[in-house]
Amino acid sequence: MKNSSGVFEGNLIWEGKEVKNIGDIIDIIVDIANRNAKREAELFLDAYGALEGEKVAKHNVNYLTGYLSTENRKKVKRVFFSN
Repeated sequence: MKNSSGVFEGNLIWEGKEVKNIGDIIDIIVDIANRNAKREAELFLDAYGALEGEKVAKHNVNYLTGYLSTENRKKVKRVFFSN
């Protein structure tokens, strides 16, 4: 869960590091997309979904693509949401 400051109150750990805020999620999803790591994208959504709920995690990742460049937005959507 995030508090009103956008900081996570739970413990989302990714690659040994605590994910503390939305900026961390953006960094993670762009990195995963740049490496075209579809399985890793699934694992990240699973981990994030365990904390926030699967629908919320997918919605939030999709929402955050609006803050990305067109190129990165396309990559993230392809890696995280295409079959």
